[in-house]
Amino acid sequence: MVCRIFRETAAMILMFLVMVFVHALLPLLGAWLTRSRSGVVLGGVVAAIVGLVSATPILMGAGVAGLLLGMWSGFSWLKRQESKKRAGAR
Repeated sequence: MVCRIFRETAAMILMFLVMVFVHALLPLLGAWLTRSRSGVVLGGVVAAIVGLVSATPILMGAGVAGLLLGMWSGFSWLKRQESKKRAGAR
């Protein structure tokens, strides 16, 4: 009984982490492909649509967490790239 509960809990945690990763990956992919803020936003919109399609509330929470993490990471990555470009131009 305890082993079954542990297995189900571990599977749910793993599913949550996979959903966070997938939703965070889309804005990062948009930033990397377009190298612009609009790519990050477009990736975020796609991630939001995917999150809305998954109707389970816990997975929607994972989608929102991943979306926020991906948008923040995408904008941070773009800012670092712009800083490197400016430093190289000096």
